Amino acid sequence: MITIIGILTFALWILAIAFMLVRIEGYSMLDVILKTSATGCIVLIAIFANIMNARVYENQPVAGESVFRILIVCGLVFGMLGDLVLGLAHINKEKKSRLMYTGFICFGLNHIFNIAAILQIDYLADKKWFFYALAGAVFVALVVAFGGRKMGFHFGRYTGILSGYAGLLSMDAFYAIGVWHSVKDMITAAEAAYNEYGVATGIYDAAMLPQLGYVLIPVLTCLAAGQLAFMISDMTLVPMYFGKMGTKPHYVVLNHVSYYLAQQLMAFSLMAFAYRW
Repeated sequence: MITIIGILTFALWILAIAFMLVRIEGYSMLDVILKTSATGCIVLIAIFANIMNARVYENQPVAGESVFRILIVCGLVFGMLGDLVLGLAHINKEKKSRLMYTGFICFGLNHIFNIAAILQIDYLADKKWFFYALAGAVFVALVVAFGGRKMGFHFGRYTGILSGYAGLLSMDAFYAIGVWHSVKDMITAAEAAYNEYGVATGIYDAAMLPQLGYVLIPVLTCLAAGQLAFMISDMTLVPMYFGKMGTKPHYVVLNHVSYYLAQQLMAFSLMAFAYRW
């Protein structure tokens, strides 16, 4: 199974490089096919990681893991659909507006599924991070809604849906990073107490520490790093779609390398579960 995942990872980056070379020359059906195929490799990586996980650790699930794995795959599928639809929007001028809306909705659902997945495994995190993330998401949405033109971007009819999308993306990223930070600190404190006094404190006990340290932290690290890369990707996408950057090579490369890295890390979060590092 790991060999298949390795082959898919190799195919992903070959297709991604081919796509970027084509996209730099302009929008075309070929770049839509290449980009969607690359994202399809990521979906397959996630599916095979789930199969491997189910075979090896069928009787040792972490709380919330089964639903988490399903939600991550669903999010990646909507990301692939978003790639397809937004790609078609640039070559089908008559239906561009409808396709753009549909693409933003697909990626919004991608982040909704990601947030729902994090909620399945956030039971050890300080709950204040959810509200911090929500407040940050509202702030970002308002900045996009009322500050886009001042920043030199012309969102026009897409202002509303872009504001909502920016809020979901920010919520996803802020919450993933917050949960990772919270759980990491709590585990460090529990391990320190156990090493010093021979017992763990609070909700932890000695039996839980290996599970927390070797399963949840790698998973949350993949999620947090993935969402950070997603934010970088979308911050470079905005001037390409709504500014004056178009398909300039350095923007195309930064945008899509960070995007594919983000989605691959989401898929690899399932690998972290599968290997029980």
